[in-house]
Amino acid sequence: MQDGQPLEEASVVLSPDSTNGLTSSGVTDATGVAKMRVQGRFDGAPGGHYKVLVSKMTRVRNPDIPDQADPSGGSPMEDRNRMYITTHYVDTKFGDA
Repeated sequence: MQDGQPLEEASVVLSPDSTNGLTSSGVTDATGVAKMRVQGRFDGAPGGHYKVLVSKMTRVRNPDIPDQADPSGGSPMEDRNRMYITTHYVDTKFGDA
């Protein structure tokens, strides 16, 4: 939930507090509920203590940056980051362990 409304398509990660635990993750549905899976294969999450990380963002092409071909086959990361507009729907502190 965010601002009293379900937050759809948010990434939820249960990060274990110990080095012995397994990480579980899921994506929220239209009701704000995430079905958690371990290693993308097993339903649920093992018992234990977790840090709960939530994030939701989109990246769209920046219309102000012309699309230029790079003859080397790649471009520096900072150039690629300028080519896109990133919107965070959840404060980034909630996605940082």
